[in-house]
Amino acid sequence: MANLSTEETYAGQKLVRADSVHMVQQFVSTLVKAIDKRTIDNNEEFILNAISCITNVLFYDIPSKELLNDDIRISIFNSIKLYILATQNEEIQIETVRVLSNLSRH
Repeated sequence: MANLSTEETYAGQKLVRADSVHMVQQFVSTLVKAIDKRTIDNNEEFILNAISCITNVLFYDIPSKELLNDDIRISIFNSIKLYILATQNEEIQIETVRVLSNLSRH
């Protein structure tokens, strides 16, 4: 899913369609809840891929065409903010910074 959402021509256009927005919001909300239920010690790979997916979806969430609402953005921030410091996994740290960067556009 994370890799599919990087393909702008097909996936990107499908994500931002009016009839897809609610589905994307539900998916991201579910993904955030799944991250919250796991620990970095036991689920490092899942957390990396989930954060990467959120990063790629957030690429399409721009102020001129919002894909997510503020409540979802806040839940994303609260879910991942500690991964900048709470892990030695540089990939997770980098993906977390990318999420925060994408969130900062709003």
